[in-house]
Amino acid sequence: MWRKLLGIPCMIIGGMIFLFFLYNLQNIHIPRAGLYTTAGAVIFIAGTLLIDPHPYFKYRKQRAAALNAFNNLLANGEKITVDLRECIITAHQYYEEFETGTNRSRALDAAIGEAHRNIRSAEIRQSFFSFSYFNPRLNQTEIFKSPVIYKDKITLEFLLHHQQTTLLYVSKSDRSLYYFDLDFLET
Repeated sequence: MWRKLLGIPCMIIGGMIFLFFLYNLQNIHIPRAGLYTTAGAVIFIAGTLLIDPHPYFKYRKQRAAALNAFNNLLANGEKITVDLRECIITAHQYYEEFETGTNRSRALDAAIGEAHRNIRSAEIRQSFFSFSYFNPRLNQTEIFKSPVIYKDKITLEFLLHHQQTTLLYVSKSDRSLYYFDLDFLET
């Protein structure tokens, strides 16, 4: 609320200073009119940022909150040792077409009937694994799924069998919040 109360007057005053000295910069010679015009623009932009911050600042705030929740999960969550050899691997494979070249080259190729020259396809391989865990506190089986891993099924199977175990961090209050420690897959 205080940001809007401060931002709106800054926008009004900065805009008035900017427009007044911009007009006078062209007609009447006032000493340092360019400096005042720039100062008015800076005040106007500051007021705008006070009212609605740039998306970068919102992103930074969201990222900090997510990192805080992640660190809280690692520090206070339930640690479960996962036997990776018992996980069920599910794989998906598909082809995706994408355009190559510049807009001009695509337009020229389309004009001569060769539009297919700018289309390439790539094979996308995705896998994930699921882990079943019997929770003695709840007396039920829970299934945890890993995030999507951009490896084919055979490669992922080999890496999981080579690693054998990893840790799963599960929130004690909300069982839908969990994190697999999969740093070994980044190599």
